[in-house]
Amino acid sequence: MCLRTTGRALNVTQWLSLTSEIQTIFLEEGSKIPMVYGIDSVHGAIFIEGATYFPQQLGAAASFNRDLVSQMGSITAKDSRLVGTPWIFGPILDLATEPRWARVYETFGEDPYVVGELGRAIISGMQGASLASETTAAACMKHFLGYGEPRTGKDRNPNWIPDRFLYEYFVPPFQAAVDGGVATAMESYNDINGEPVCASEKYLRKLLREEMGFKGMLVTDWAEIKDLNRFHMIAPTEKDATRITMQRTSVDMSMVAIGLTFFDYMMELVAEGAVPESRLDESVGRILQLKEDLNLFENPMPNPNSPLLSTIGGAADRQVALDLCRESVTLLENPNNVTFLSFFFLLSFFLSLFLSFFLSFLLLLLLDLVTASQWCVVLSRFSPWTPRRPPVFWWPGPVPTPCPTCVAAGP
Repeated sequence: MCLRTTGRALNVTQWLSLTSEIQTIFLEEGSKIPMVYGIDSVHGAIFIEGATYFPQQLGAAASFNRDLVSQMGSITAKDSRLVGTPWIFGPILDLATEPRWARVYETFGEDPYVVGELGRAIISGMQGASLASETTAAACMKHFLGYGEPRTGKDRNPNWIPDRFLYEYFVPPFQAAVDGGVATAMESYNDINGEPVCASEKYLRKLLREEMGFKGMLVTDWAEIKDLNRFHMIAPTEKDATRITMQRTSVDMSMVAIGLTFFDYMMELVAEGAVPESRLDESVGRILQLKEDLNLFENPMPNPNSPLLSTIGGAADRQVALDLCRESVTLLENPNNVTFLSFFFLLSFFLSLFLSFFLSFLLLLLLDLVTASQWCVVLSRFSPWTPRRPPVFWWPGPVPTPCPTCVAAGP
């Protein structure tokens, strides 16, 4: 289960009440198997009011200090686990190779070696010697794979990455995490060379499982199976998207905290023989193993009387965060005394801003006048490939259905 809070962060007491109540429902209803709660505590337990917050990963990377980064992971895991969230959606192991990408600050930077070393360090801190401890949590390496290299610079846009570059630059940080025993992984929103990662046997079975040797549990990013239908547009229906994912890949869990369509479609697909029951057993086995490793079958509830609760946001933890902040400070030299905010700089900045708004306005007017099918026809005249989807940027009105040209082209 993956839930988010809105507005003000919950305090320790509220978190204990929330996770205990949800866990009680799981243990009293249905299969009576405990749930595993995951959350994006990527630079400290940021969803807990009063917890210790650390620099974003990019700031932490500027320290080049493995020990402090490992302590960052350890404190984050402790705070998260104590309130009943034993699964952390981090670290982010994407390479920040595209400076226009909006999520650069979440990464450890652009160097594969630095990302791999600090990724391994923070995973070691999070997972400790045993996932069964009340102060450790399961780490989740993300986003597998190539997410930080969008061709346009826009988030979730297509990537064009030759296999040689993929193996030389993008794979090593994740391989370091696998070698370090990372418990879980999350696939990415993007497609690589026209192939959505969430539907890729190449990336999510052959590469991740067979070549890299990852044995842990694999979760999708938010609603990515649904997005094979409504965003990537390679599946005519959401049910087909579910079938494609389960047939081709080794995905174990669909991250959607609202709605039960994934479960409903899976039951139908297994009953129809489209997805063998053995494929379901494969994923269920990895999910159950994660829960067993976290000792959730023996101790599913957070302990409201744990003396360690008083350490959340404590002085010792804050000192580690302060040390990491101090070591992340970076000074730049300006030997030629360049004035960055010169007249010509400001003029070009505001002129670019004006032109971008003007062109965006014209683009939106154009988009309002054409359909998805017409876009496919237009793009096919001016590009060397057959488009699989409308352009990936803001789309006015309801999400368009796949056009006949795209469906005929196939996934």
